[in-house]
Amino acid sequence: MQGGGRKKSSILSDALEALFAAIYLCCGYEKVKEYIINNMKEYIEDAVEGNLFLDYKTKLQEITQDYAKKLPEYILLNVSGPPHSRKYKVAVKLEDKILGIGEGFSKKFAEQLAAKAACEKIIEDKKKRAKKGTSKMGNQRKIEFVKLRKTSSISLTGSYCSFNCNHCNGHYLKSMSKFPEMHSLINQGIKSFLISGGLLNDGKIPLRYFQDNLYTLKKTYDLKYNFHTGYIDYEDISYLKKIADVVSYDLIGDKETMINVYGHDFF
Repeated sequence: MQGGGRKKSSILSDALEALFAAIYLCCGYEKVKEYIINNMKEYIEDAVEGNLFLDYKTKLQEITQDYAKKLPEYILLNVSGPPHSRKYKVAVKLEDKILGIGEGFSKKFAEQLAAKAACEKIIEDKKKRAKKGTSKMGNQRKIEFVKLRKTSSISLTGSYCSFNCNHCNGHYLKSMSKFPEMHSLINQGIKSFLISGGLLNDGKIPLRYFQDNLYTLKKTYDLKYNFHTGYIDYEDISYLKKIADVVSYDLIGDKETMINVYGHDFF
């Protein structure tokens, strides 16, 4: 590792993969599974929650195309350090204006950090403009219609539903993406989500178990949410008020319909 290999992610990932393979060949699947879970639990949780890594260059490209219709340009500002441990400094600019600067041990990583800084700056500037506009409007409300180009549906329970109601019987859940897939969908350019899922035994979709992660994703990546809920209480309503852009719900005409369709009496 005298050549700086201990800092190269490609070498470290290969070494870790070899370690997992050795444990598997020596001790079997269950042992390597136990080892991975015990030693990488935090990283696995971060990956599931979408906090491990994001392709900021792709995100920045989407943002700039939305309002400038142009692609950002990356410029190598400086290369420093010995040959075995180079450090790269990169700037990203749009229309001759520098949006962000990043430094890293590879040019690609420095570009990602520059793009990350640019995304954060653009989002922060957007919030400031929105706040300034709100203060000027006073008590007036502005109605804005947004044509969404990319939307995906998320089931918070996967394909599971304890009710399997007559109007769905779990059919629609099978075509929906699972919550851990949201991070990948965001990387693909998805900007809005229909959030729903199967019902638990209490007739509810488990919103409160995902509310912190959904809130973080929404604020970080400027997402739009449409919640299709099951039975909700005042606590759920209070949460939806803070995070939902749209709420879709089933309007049940009478108790008999509720029992025939849902197979359950909520009241």
